[in-house]
Amino acid sequence: MRISNNVWPERYDEPRPSLFKGKLTDLLARADDEAFFVMVWATFAIQSGRPERVRPLLMFPPEAATRDLASKFAVHPWKLETMLNEVLTTPKLKLLPNHPNRRLDCRKFDAIARVTNALARLENAEDGLTLERINVLREIPRITQRQFEWQRGFFSYPQFYRAGFVYGGDLTRAFFAEANGFTMHDFALAWFALRALFLDKPIVARGGGMDEIGISEKKLDAIFDLVSIPHSRARRRASELRSGPGHTAYKRSLFREYPCVAFEDAGEREHAPLPDLLTLRGTSGLFYDVIKGAITSETRFRGASKHTAWNSSGACFRPTSSRAATSTHSGRTRLIPRTCSSTTRARSR
Repeated sequence: MRISNNVWPERYDEPRPSLFKGKLTDLLARADDEAFFVMVWATFAIQSGRPERVRPLLMFPPEAATRDLASKFAVHPWKLETMLNEVLTTPKLKLLPNHPNRRLDCRKFDAIARVTNALARLENAEDGLTLERINVLREIPRITQRQFEWQRGFFSYPQFYRAGFVYGGDLTRAFFAEANGFTMHDFALAWFALRALFLDKPIVARGGGMDEIGISEKKLDAIFDLVSIPHSRARRRASELRSGPGHTAYKRSLFREYPCVAFEDAGEREHAPLPDLLTLRGTSGLFYDVIKGAITSETRFRGASKHTAWNSSGACFRPTSSRAATSTHSGRTRLIPRTCSSTTRARSR
């Protein structure tokens, strides 16, 4: 089955979104979550130049192994992310014993094509209602924000440099290590290695360490606790994040904070269906960790002088100098964002 990315409802004054939402829900309710995760991983792999890794897991036509976003067989990665969130929020149909039950066969490319087409119809119907109220030009920034980051990719020098620049301050690194039990350096090594593992296979067994790069079993468990969430909790959390009205495509994604989902009661099988989100979690996603320090910092410096400059994200605090640490008002250390210009720094002094 080909992918239809340009399916528009005939009339926008009909209750089309609810109709298409029902069809998407019917498909996802018949899918096993873990099998669906493997199918998404396989689809992302064959359209990222790694079809040889997929053949035992997914039956797909040769045309599906393409990087061309305009191909009729292309399944865009931003839509894969939306599908993953939606499958976690969808209640499952109960299987009837001793009775034939219709299931979504996640071993066939036809299954991901059907879900993609159903999602495209839903999103287009929601877009149609939105465009009745506003000009299409006002929607372009939101559309591009969702798509361009995936088209550019997350594994790049600018992404690494930006994360190091914003979150590389001494106080930020110290808070991260104290809060998590491992350093940002350990975290960077681990997510880099985990991404490499998940590019090769959809499931990684939890347990053991990475002694070759200096990551002990204890540290790796702590790192998994930071980037992974148990399946049952993932379903509850995704439902909380995506509850309420709004466009399906632009609701919050669980996988930005937790790119891995653990299955089995003991969380023995780790899945990262979109391995590139591990890169995002280890760079821009450091925000989820350092923002916890911002609350502490805000409380600590709430009574500071108006001349004290600090960043509400808590990510860029650092003293201006040792002299400033002893000469500021009331003996407080003045902290300035690392991104401040020299003019701003001079003015803050």
